[in-house]
Amino acid sequence: MNKLPKLLIVLLSIMLFIFLLLTFKFLNINLKILTEHQKYNWKKTEAVINSIKLIKTPNPALKDDPYLYTVFLNDVCEIQYSYNFNKNQYTSNNIGFNKRRDTTKNTTNEGTNELHRLLFQKLQYHKKIFIYVNPKHPEHATLIQYDFDYKKLGSTIITFSFSLLLIVLLYLNYKYPSNYTSNQIKLK
Repeated sequence: MNKLPKLLIVLLSIMLFIFLLLTFKFLNINLKILTEHQKYNWKKTEAVINSIKLIKTPNPALKDDPYLYTVFLNDVCEIQYSYNFNKNQYTSNNIGFNKRRDTTKNTTNEGTNELHRLLFQKLQYHKKIFIYVNPKHPEHATLIQYDFDYKKLGSTIITFSFSLLLIVLLYLNYKYPSNYTSNQIKLK
């Protein structure tokens, strides 16, 4: 009977360790996107859209099946825009730097078709947009400053919260063992 709570503590400790590792993994992915190229220092600048089109490309996740490879296509918004920065003219076609959101390379394709379709629908009739330019390397520009994968960010928050819950449970079990209440009763 005494082994069960100790076994439970060991299992909770192992789960806590796993959840903390997952938390740091997910957090590292999002921090890398945030700190990569110091995107928080990039300057908002006006740009002119030179061209924009929505093209269909084969889905790399289905490359093993030649029929499905050509039937289920990915939508890719191809945009080219020009901008002036520090009295120089630049041209770019970057939407964001998150490589996992690129439909031409992404095999999971989670939400990227919709992202590119919505981006095209939103920008197809506009001539001017705001972009973010790297002040140290003005040739680097993106439409989306912080191209987070919000699903990963949510996973980070959930695993971190669950890790905190496990820490509290382990602490309470240590401070108030199962026989704590019975030890508080004083008999004459």
